[in-house]
Amino acid sequence: MKKKIRNWLIGALACAILGSVVGFGYSFAEGLVKKTVNTVKTTINKVETPAINAEDKDQSDDTKAIMLMDQASQDTVNIIKAVKPSVVCITSKANVQSWFYGTQEAQYSGSGVIFYEDNEKVYIVTNNSVISGATNVLVSVSESELINASLVGKNASNDLAVISVLKSNLKEQGVNSVTVAKLGDSSTTQVGETVIAIGNALGEGNIATKGIVSSTSKKLNTNIGTLEMMQTDAAINPGNDGGALVNSDGYVIGINTTKVSNTTVEGIGYAIPSNIVKTVVEGIMQTGETPTLGVKVTTITEDMAKQYGLPGAGVYISEVTLGGSANSAGLREGDVITAYNGSPVFSADGLVETLRKSKIGDTVTLTVYRDGKSSDVPVTLKKATGF
Repeated sequence: MKKKIRNWLIGALACAILGSVVGFGYSFAEGLVKKTVNTVKTTINKVETPAINAEDKDQSDDTKAIMLMDQASQDTVNIIKAVKPSVVCITSKANVQSWFYGTQEAQYSGSGVIFYEDNEKVYIVTNNSVISGATNVLVSVSESELINASLVGKNASNDLAVISVLKSNLKEQGVNSVTVAKLGDSSTTQVGETVIAIGNALGEGNIATKGIVSSTSKKLNTNIGTLEMMQTDAAINPGNDGGALVNSDGYVIGINTTKVSNTTVEGIGYAIPSNIVKTVVEGIMQTGETPTLGVKVTTITEDMAKQYGLPGAGVYISEVTLGGSANSAGLREGDVITAYNGSPVFSADGLVETLRKSKIGDTVTLTVYRDGKSSDVPVTLKKATGF
């Protein structure tokens, strides 16, 4: 009997102990769970706005940069789409003399920019060098077949010319409307501005290249005198001459004219500033063109004067255009012009600048040195004929 009571007490005690342990365990676990839940809640509240470490920030900046680059690329695409239809492809044909083959027809490629239209014609500005001496000038507008163009007028001293095409001829080729370029204010252009050159590069149709403005005013010595140019590193290749140099607002701020490339200098392109273009084009549209002497001249240097017994100052006539102003007045190759209306002529540039002040139809007096003698020759200034 005592043994049974002892066993019962042991069992009861064991149950009590086990119950206490279980109760303690449950209380402990319950407290632990509550603490854990509170901790999780606190943690969740803390991580709702995660901290950005340096690596994440770099990735964010990179994403923004990519987005900006994408936008810049899209802006360029939009500008090209807007301006490209106003740039035309020009094909000039001319007869050239060959020692072995006689007279042959040569073909040259260039570009032009539509700047005006009326009810009958579309007017295009290009470089005079693109069409000078041509027997025929053809134009492709909006990738149309070639259409005959006519000369409106030219200004050789600024290397600019205006040609036109009939709208009726364009319509025959399926071109019912044209895009007229917007000529901008080149005086507001700054060094470093992004520009796009559009033109008939290498005769392959309108091609666009991109660069920056390197100089807003550059004096460039050419075979027609010193020209004031805008300089860019946008690639301007043969055939781009006469094409458009466009700013980031879609305005034409220059007419591409030449490219310099040698072993030490690569990718320097030049364009005639749009403000000069507007002035010259306005004059051409009003009068047909500025007057011309119809000669090619070279400034006499001190060495030339000593070697050939020429005057110490003046310009040497190296070529006379048949039927031109000088030719009609009796001037010929080898003559030296020393004065224009009594004012000394010291250089080819000086002669060009003085000529710009005269008008077609004016009679001017040239002092000409020939065979050791000087004489005054009256010359009536004419408009150039043909291309």
